[in-house]
Amino acid sequence: MQKLLILIALLLPRLADAQPKAQWYDHPGSITLEDGTVKKGVIRNFGSDDEPWHYQSSVRFMDSTTWNGLTKARNKDFEKYEPDEIKAYELLDNGLVYVSKPYSDMTSVSIKMAKTWYFMRAIVQGKTALYHYYDAPPNFYIGKEGEYEKMKQEKAINNYVLVEQQENKLKNITDIDLRKSIEDCPAVLAKYDAGEYGTSPMDTGKKKGLGKFIAKVVDSNKMKEFAAPLFRDYNKCF
Repeated sequence: MQKLLILIALLLPRLADAQPKAQWYDHPGSITLEDGTVKKGVIRNFGSDDEPWHYQSSVRFMDSTTWNGLTKARNKDFEKYEPDEIKAYELLDNGLVYVSKPYSDMTSVSIKMAKTWYFMRAIVQGKTALYHYYDAPPNFYIGKEGEYEKMKQEKAINNYVLVEQQENKLKNITDIDLRKSIEDCPAVLAKYDAGEYGTSPMDTGKKKGLGKFIAKVVDSNKMKEFAAPLFRDYNKCF
């Protein structure tokens, strides 16, 4: 029988000056400051495919000149930036771009319901932008170790797709009228009506209460494949 554990999952990798493995956390990249200045160098954070929510929090940056002069870079050697302090950052080794955006996560009753700035992974950029948002597991967890690992896996797979039609106003893609959003681009609208982008998996209208809420979260995750090509084509109209 699995014993009960108290997991302090998110705090362990952040012990003061803990040394992460460089191949996991150090990336060639750039940051974009509030005034639009782009600085190139090395970015360190604790994100991974297994724990993508760490990409959304603070990042550490070191310019290339300083990096080349160090034989062993410690966390305190980097400049630390919170999401509300810079506009964006890019990881050049994997092509990921994270843009600073405010968002209120209404999927759970917690402090996340308050508007908070995150680095959100950009899916589509342009007149209408799409972003990934990952809900993170709790910092503290009391229960079976296997249950916590299962929770982490589910959160790494299931992310929300957020739509930005007005600057810094993000909505879950399940909460917008897709057809109305593209009606000012006749060419894309015609392709949409012809079914060339596929069919939305949303079926929330068949459910009520909690079942409807859960369906919206799941459908948001499913819709990223459907919505990305749609809005890429839409943005080319402008």
